[in-house]
Amino acid sequence: MKKDSWLYSDSFIKRALAIWGYNVVGGLIVGLPIFIVAMVISAIFAAVAMRSFNNYEHIEQGLPMQFQVQ
Repeated sequence: MKKDSWLYSDSFIKRALAIWGYNVVGGLIVGLPIFIVAMVISAIFAAVAMRSFNNYEHIEQGLPMQFQVQ
């Protein structure tokens, strides 16, 4: 690492901001893929749940549900 980076500065504020910046970037590198995978899994789950519940129009009309046996 270069000796002129903010981590080697004499200023406490510059050192603190450098550490905070590295922490934020590291958190994004780790957290963003986990967030994307979680959103994909929840979208798949929601799609499967909505597909299995195919009589939703009866609820809107106030009619009793009619189940179909397959």
